[in-house]
Amino acid sequence: MNFLYYIIIFSIMYASHTYAKDEKTTIEEELNELLTLPEKNRPNNWKDSVNNHVFTLTIIDLEKLIALPQTQKNEQWQKNVNSLLFDVALYNKKTASDYLEKIYKQPMTTTQPVLGGPPPPPLPGGPATPPKLGGPPPPPLPGMRPKLLTGSPPGMSPKTTPAIKKFEITPRTLKNLTKEEVEKLFNEHLASLNNNWDDTDQKIEVKTKYGSKTMMERGRPSAMWKNKLSLIQKSLVEKNVMTAEQLNTFINEQIDKTRAEKLATVSQKTTATEIITTQDTKESIEKNVQALLRDPRPAEISWFVGSKSGIKALDKFDHEAALQYQEKFIKLTPKEKKFIKP
Repeated sequence: MNFLYYIIIFSIMYASHTYAKDEKTTIEEELNELLTLPEKNRPNNWKDSVNNHVFTLTIIDLEKLIALPQTQKNEQWQKNVNSLLFDVALYNKKTASDYLEKIYKQPMTTTQPVLGGPPPPPLPGGPATPPKLGGPPPPPLPGMRPKLLTGSPPGMSPKTTPAIKKFEITPRTLKNLTKEEVEKLFNEHLASLNNNWDDTDQKIEVKTKYGSKTMMERGRPSAMWKNKLSLIQKSLVEKNVMTAEQLNTFINEQIDKTRAEKLATVSQKTTATEIITTQDTKESIEKNVQALLRDPRPAEISWFVGSKSGIKALDKFDHEAALQYQEKFIKLTPKEKKFIKP
């Protein structure tokens, strides 16, 4: 009877060991297939699958070490456990915390920390202490499995929040958006036209009732802005949000509004420049007239013509000043009649 009992117990233990071995081998083979899969053939959840396999293999190895007899739990055992705990913490801090509590609640040999005592001392060649959860990730250790890829195993929180990528306007990304999201994107894109405007003038052919004529187009949207707009337009039409005619009305209104604002800004700058130029011209004309009248040479044609034309030019800017200079000119040339009316 006792012999039969031992046979049954041994069979159960052997079957359990064989199952665990087969399970680990299967996972390792699946992981190897995933890692050797060409990039173009990888499914969308490829990274999650790799992470899940690596995490499972780490747990199997950790469980195997925990299950060892107490007599085999020496310093090397502790070093291996701590290394695996670091790996687990990279995937899931809660799971690592549970295993940490489970390990150090077990009876330990004299080389292990006692429950309630200080943390284990630093080990030669190993991590200084069990992993402190919530801190920075540990450095990679020699012989570790592949590093955690971007993303996390299903149902597990990531170690850190991944950087938010800028939304790219493509047919694929637009297809995944709702009607409201595409309409919002359309309005935002229209509002960005002011920062995507080409100020250069360009001749264009415009169709008319009698054929066509050439016109000067004062600025236009940038080519990149128009390309992205066409993708958004197509998506809105496909999702039955608006018709092409409605969209063109909104777009043309925005383009006309932006062009008017740009031209108004240019006009203001031009006007300011013209005022400065006018002031400079008036001053230069008046100085030239003053210089001629200070050195009168009525017998010289160049002096006569220069003085008279200078006073006439000054009259366009300052009539009163021109009249005063005309009086001085007449005194120097008595035979000359007045050429500026009061």
